[in-house]
Amino acid sequence: MKKRTKDALARIGDIVRLQQPELLVTKQQIKKVECIELVRSNRDSRSQSFGYAPRPFVMCNFPHKRPINTAALYERFNGDFVLRILPDPALGVPYGKDRIWPIFLSTVAVLQQSPVIRFKTASEILDLFGMHNSGHQFNRLVDGFKRIFSATIVFGPRDDIKQQNLFAEQNDVDAPKLAFARERFHFIDKATLWYDRQDRGTKHFENEIVLNSTFFNEIMAHPIPTDLDAVRALADSPGALDLYMWLSYRCFGMKPGQETPVPLFGPHGLVHQLGSEQYARPRDFRRQLDLWLRSVRLLWPSCPAKINNDGSYLMLKHGIAMHRKAVAAGL
Repeated sequence: MKKRTKDALARIGDIVRLQQPELLVTKQQIKKVECIELVRSNRDSRSQSFGYAPRPFVMCNFPHKRPINTAALYERFNGDFVLRILPDPALGVPYGKDRIWPIFLSTVAVLQQSPVIRFKTASEILDLFGMHNSGHQFNRLVDGFKRIFSATIVFGPRDDIKQQNLFAEQNDVDAPKLAFARERFHFIDKATLWYDRQDRGTKHFENEIVLNSTFFNEIMAHPIPTDLDAVRALADSPGALDLYMWLSYRCFGMKPGQETPVPLFGPHGLVHQLGSEQYARPRDFRRQLDLWLRSVRLLWPSCPAKINNDGSYLMLKHGIAMHRKAVAAGL
């Protein structure tokens, strides 16, 4: 009898999966709902846990997915500025969850008030962003840093990219120095991490990443506050995370009562800013943008952004994603 009941339940489960999949709730879905509720309640109670993102990576973004040609030059545009990444052919372009590294480095730099970023274990990063402390996530984290550290990353004015650049990284080669505002620097000067340390038996070993002083000064002068709980909730959706951070930054800076149209397409279109090079057709990007906006509104119900009726602009108004105390501290 017990075996028959068990088999019957198994068959019912198969039927539900095939005909009513929306009735099934996974642990991952429950966790996502809990994250959404946490973000909303913390905003209402003004007790948000906030970090910081570097301005260049809020204005332009890494690709959301691994590019087909991993060794090709990657470019994103934001108005008159361009993000240009020349990857190490063996490692490829930073993508997907690799974008948590700039957030982590900026957050720790601001909190420690130092360009020398120190932390004991990788689990600190995994815990900060709500990632499982597993071998898969650990390896993904390490590979992401290798892609960022080994790539040449340039951000600067679009019409004069060779002379005016915000930051670049070289990997043990004598690459030409790049400049921004007549200053020359690299994104990261030095890194000693858990995966290449020699003294595994040393009890007091700490991982250490040294930011270049100019990049550190950029972070300290323009730290973009972001809700770490929102980052955790959107970590598996890089496009929605990029949009959330950009809207949080852009809408806060607008004047109350002001409405600004941001074109979706054309030379200065949003399609060129987000890491969405795979959406070649306008209708595909428009559909994807709408899905990202829905995810953003789950966390930020009053988000003052909407696609206009003919689908050619994203209309923005003043709005605050971070509570006022966090915004004041961050900006």
